[in-house]
Amino acid sequence: GIFLYFLAALIHYLILSLEKSREAEQQALENRLLASRSELSSLRATIHPHFLFNSLTALSTLTKTSPELAHNVCIQLSDFLRYSLVYARKEWASVKDELEHIKSYLGVEKIRLGKRLKLDLNINEQAMAEQLPPFSLLPLVENAIKHGFQQTIKPGTLTLQIEKYPNSLLILVKNPWEKTALAKTSPGFGLKALKQRLTNAYGDNTKLIITQGENDFIVKLQIPLEGKNE
Repeated sequence: GIFLYFLAALIHYLILSLEKSREAEQQALENRLLASRSELSSLRATIHPHFLFNSLTALSTLTKTSPELAHNVCIQLSDFLRYSLVYARKEWASVKDELEHIKSYLGVEKIRLGKRLKLDLNINEQAMAEQLPPFSLLPLVENAIKHGFQQTIKPGTLTLQIEKYPNSLLILVKNPWEKTALAKTSPGFGLKALKQRLTNAYGDNTKLIITQGENDFIVKLQIPLEGKNE
């Protein structure tokens, strides 16, 4: 009888421990989700006003000098903002959808910057269906525009490369830079917030590598395809 009592008590204790462990894991996931949403809101608040200000400034000029280009800016800007509204509350977006969002952003910037901005998009077709937290590509490209092309009058190429490997997704963004310009600015909040969001989503295996060459600035983002926190 004593043995059965202790056995029942042990089973009861194990069940309580499992329930507490499960509750702790659930709370940790909820905390990471809240942190990611907070970081995403802060990220959008940082990027959108800067982009909208530049877009509207360019639009006011184009309405007088080139109505057709002004029309194109309106369409690209509308698509950009529509994506922001649709995916503001979603946890995941496909690389394909993220790429369309980036194309809207770059479409406006290309009209605004003219011949100074050339694009080289090299996206692996197999990567298109992979899922990312929304607005993962935007900080990478926005950083290249803000700290690269807006700091020089020289023309250059923005390269966006996405490759899918068996266990990871590699995203590379390369842009030209000048040492004198970089001394005045530095990669800002966007990249730091993105790294934290992806770490919350995928764990510590997420890698963000920044490399400064002689004439270019490279950001590499390596995301594991396994171990995603649903």
